[in-house]
Order: sequence, then structure tokens, then C-alpha cells
Amino acid sequence: FPNTIPAWARHAALWLLLFAVPAGLFFVVELNGNVQRHLAIYETVVDTFPKSSMANYQIGRELQDMGRLREAKAHYERALAAAPNMLPAHVFLGVLLTDQKDLGGAKLHFERALAMDPKNAEVHNNLGIVLDEQGDLANARIHLERSTALDPKYALAHTNLGMVLAKLGDLSGAADHLETALRL
Repeated sequence: FPNTIPAWARHAALWLLLFAVPAGLFFVVELNGNVQRHLAIYETVVDTFPKSSMANYQIGRELQDMGRLREAKAHYERALAAAPNMLPAHVFLGVLLTDQKDLGGAKLHFERALAMDPKNAEVHNNLGIVLDEQGDLANARIHLERSTALDPKYALAHTNLGMVLAKLGDLSGAADHLETALRL
């Protein structure tokens, strides 16, 4: 059996087993270890200062990255209770709620974020996505057009605008934005 496998394939398999797999496992373990370490630091701060908006926000970010969304949501809400105008907490809570299909909640947080920073292309894009999912294509278009005007190199916003324009029947405009997204 070993003689039927070409030497180059045996060499590649050996290289994978001896180097690539252990190196990949090392990086995964290292990444997870660092996340846990950061999480522990922020949790210590929250234990000492329960109303720390920044620590609660950071814990929310770490937990969201780990897929622990219910816990992340609770920490974002604590951060916003302590600092209602914390823009990043509104944005990341909006993203989390969008992922959980709580579109009304997501819309509310993106609108609050835009009230604080009306020139934020990412938030206009996120709100456009929510409005599209709610079937409000006219307002989705407005926010996605604003996003691409604020950041003409924002490929994702061009893609989303292209999809909304296609749903609205503007196939020429849709093609233009989708082509722009591909060029970026």
C-alpha cells in the first residue's frame, strides 16, 4: 500500500502531521487562552466596579466573539445602563440582536447609534440590513445609499445596496453597485 502512494504525497502528509496540525492546534489554544485571560481581567473589574460601562462592554464583546450571546447581551445592557450614550455598545448590541432576529431591538440600537454619530457608514449599513429584513426597502435604500456615500470603498454596503435595488426592480443600479463591490 505505501508504495502505491507517490513520494511527494507521503512527504506532504508527513509535513501536515508533523508541522501544520500541531502549529494550528497551538494557535487555536493560544487564541482561546488569550480570550479567557482578557475575559477574566474584565470580570475582575466588574466584580470590583459592577457599574463599569467599559468593563461590561468589553465582557460583552468577548462573550459575543465566543458565541455566548445571551450573556453578551446582558453585559451590553449593563454597559448601556451605566453609560446610555456608549456608541460601540449600541452598535454591537444591534449586531447581536440582528443575529438573533430581534429586528425591532436592533433597529432601535442602530437608530440610537446614528443619533450619536450620523456619519457612521457601518451603522447606516447595519440599519439598512435590518430595514431590508423588515421589508422596508425604501428606507433600507436610503441608509445603504448614505453608507456608500460616506465610505465609497465599503464593499459590503455596495453589496447590500445592490441587493435592495434588485428587490426594488432597479436592476441597472443593482448591477452597478454589485460590480463596484467586486472591484473593491
